[in-house]
Amino acid sequence: MAEMSSRRTSPWMAFCAGAVVMLAIVLAWWALSAGRRAADRVTLIAPIPRPSDLRVPHLPSGPKLPNPPMPVPK
Repeated sequence: MAEMSSRRTSPWMAFCAGAVVMLAIVLAWWALSAGRRAADRVTLIAPIPRPSDLRVPHLPSGPKLPNPPMPVPK
């Protein structure tokens, strides 16, 4: 019987996979820290209104369609 060699991942593939994972971690950290820094600089010019203070617009009623004819059993 022929001797089977074990399948191993190429060292270059392992290196590239590790580099991609590290890049994803760094980008996630950068995005989270940038979001926190941007949130610190946000100032509201006007206060946020309460939902009870908002007016609800009333839309005009559309054209009325006539009732369809009712089927009659024969």
